[in-house]
Amino acid sequence: MQKELDTIKRDIANVVKLIHYDRTKPVVIESDASPKGLGAVLIQDGKPVRFLSKALTSAETNYSNIERELLAILFACEKLHTYTFGREIIVHTDHKPLQSIFQKPISLAPSRLQRMLLRLSIYNVQVKYVGSKSVLLADTLSRLVDPSKAKEIPGLDINIAQVIKVEPA
Repeated sequence: MQKELDTIKRDIANVVKLIHYDRTKPVVIESDASPKGLGAVLIQDGKPVRFLSKALTSAETNYSNIERELLAILFACEKLHTYTFGREIIVHTDHKPLQSIFQKPISLAPSRLQRMLLRLSIYNVQVKYVGSKSVLLADTLSRLVDPSKAKEIPGLDINIAQVIKVEPA
C-alpha cells in the first residue's frame, strides 16, 4: 500500500514543474476567462514560471466574453508586473477578436475596453490567437475558482522564489 501511495505522490509532483524566471528569455503569458474566473500562466521555454487565478466579482460576471478575456490579460500583466514591465510580452489567447482590438486605435473600442486598454498601454503586449487547445493551463485555472469561497486579501501577493523537492529520509 505504501509503495502505491509513494508512486502516486511522485507522479503528482512530476506533473507540472515550475522553472526559474530568466530575464534573458522571451516572456509568454497564456490567459483565459470563464464565466466565473480568470486564469493565466507565465511561460518561458514552454514551461510554467508562475500560475495565476482569480474569481470574478459579481459585477465582473456581467461582463461580455471579450471584456472578460481582456480583463484576464490585464489581470495577468498587472499581477506579473515585475516580470512584464519594460519587456515585450506575447499573450496567447483563445479569443480571436482580441487580436483585432489590439491592432485598432483605442478610441474605436467600447468604453470599458478603452479603460482596460489604457491600463495595459504601459506594457508592450502582442496578442496572438492560438486556439483553446493551446491555453489549457490558463483555461483550467480560470475554472478552478469557487466565487463563494474566494476572498482576496488586499496587499497579499506571494512570489515563490524557489521550489525544491524534498525526498523522505
